[in-house]
Amino acid sequence: MDSMDIRLNFMILLDEFVESKKKPEDVVSYACQYEQFASDFVESLYDKLFGENDVEVAEKFLNLIDMLIRKSKKRVFSKRILKDEVLMKKSVEKFLTFSGGMLQHWRRKDVLTNDQIFPSLKPINPVMDGRTSHSDAMKMIEKDREQHKRARQQWFSYDNEIDLFEEVWESPPKEIYLPKKTTKRVYIFDLDETLILYRSFLSGEAARKFKGDIKYFKKLGQDMEYLISRVSERYLFGKQLEVDYDQTNVRDLEIYDDKRNLAYYKFDSDDLSMRKNPQLEYLNTFTLERALRWREISFQFRKKDFLRNRLNSDELKLWEETFHEINACSRGWMDRVFHMLDYRSSGPHEVVLVSSCSLTSTLAKLLLFHLKRYFLVENIYSANKHKREECFKRIQNRFGLGYEYIVVADGDQEKDLAYEFNFSFIRIEYPEDFKKV
Repeated sequence: MDSMDIRLNFMILLDEFVESKKKPEDVVSYACQYEQFASDFVESLYDKLFGENDVEVAEKFLNLIDMLIRKSKKRVFSKRILKDEVLMKKSVEKFLTFSGGMLQHWRRKDVLTNDQIFPSLKPINPVMDGRTSHSDAMKMIEKDREQHKRARQQWFSYDNEIDLFEEVWESPPKEIYLPKKTTKRVYIFDLDETLILYRSFLSGEAARKFKGDIKYFKKLGQDMEYLISRVSERYLFGKQLEVDYDQTNVRDLEIYDDKRNLAYYKFDSDDLSMRKNPQLEYLNTFTLERALRWREISFQFRKKDFLRNRLNSDELKLWEETFHEINACSRGWMDRVFHMLDYRSSGPHEVVLVSSCSLTSTLAKLLLFHLKRYFLVENIYSANKHKREECFKRIQNRFGLGYEYIVVADGDQEKDLAYEFNFSFIRIEYPEDFKKV
């Protein structure tokens, strides 16, 4: 290795020594192996020492210097360390508690001579030149010890509380940095007009808000409404479940599920699909058939590219064009939603959805607006059959008191309900509002 590599390796060893990745013996062994570079090594040590404000790390460096002096066979390092008297004085002045005692230790062990050590200690401790009595020296040592104790512990005493109050009152304000506490949160998102826009496109409200052509906006809303209905009815049993058998969550009927294999189950010919007799319909609530359907819906919802493998080419084209146009006409509303959910759905937090429409329509909307990747199917609730208040209660009972609950929605109803539950509330009216979440 050339001289540059040797010096560089020593600097790397010092950094690893500070991080406790290397033992002091490793650094000393390397330094003794290349004693001809003692001057460079010691200079690097002093640079590290004087640039360090952490007393514990400084003590590690001083102990390393001590080990270098004791292990060096030809005392190359001891000569170089005290060759520059100014550097040693700086070391003693900055870290008196450690370096002063270390110099005395070197003197007792005859590592260094009195002539070498005294010049470094004289400015700090006049006892060394013999002009101070023993009793005065002991008083100075005790005083110095007490000063260092106060400095290190940042401890101050006050005669009474009035003195303390006056000092705090007259002193400039100080920022207090406390360790940041990680709080687990449950974000409860509203769906329509919060995470997605399509009803306001149908009504023309979005055209007024975003200053667009009302006819074109309504056309986009109608196209998306058609797709939602199509997906819900054809692939999510919307016709069979939405009107009479809607429920709040996909897991509501789990206890009635007999866990049979659904690969060969004929949904189009079971009792629920063939119901014709009003008396039979009255007597039978079809809990098993409904439970099997919700398990199938959950399974299909989790599949990757669920819609792309089912919609025909015309429907796929309509879906892609309608989604991108709604996003563009609303100033990148969905782009903001994706960016926000990418951040909030990671880490220790939970994201939950409460929709005002039926559960099958809610799932269809999440599929069509590319939001299903952010929500576990069991974290999706519908307030269509039961009140939103019931959904909030279920969510709170499920996650418990160890979370902070934050409702993200667009309406006053959600705001009032959030305050009833002592939840935080964030209102969404424009795409820029997602920065607040």
